Amino acid sequence: MVLSVGDIEGAARMFAGQRAYCAKAGAETYVAILDGMIADLRAGGPTRRTLAHWDGTDASAYPLRILGALHRLALDGKAPALAAPPRPTGSGAWRRRCWPSTWTR
Repeated sequence: MVLSVGDIEGAARMFAGQRAYCAKAGAETYVAILDGMIADLRAGGPTRRTLAHWDGTDASAYPLRILGALHRLALDGKAPALAAPPRPTGSGAWRRRCWPSTWTR
């Protein structure tokens, strides 16, 4: 399924809503990951491709499902950059480690 521009922006709002919740909870690594996913969604990367079967509702909890999948990959040792990301430093290096630009393709 090809998402329309409206669908993409609706999905971006859904991801931004989850980002706001994570920011309020102090989950800075998830905030960085969600920032990367929002940019990736708009760039046409793998995040957009995962939404091919999205039903268009926030109730589907897609952002949370993707975060859960990434967490599982980290626990299984298949995403070492996410297993123990460095603490936020303000430099942005830790953010790039949470969502490497190589994932946005």
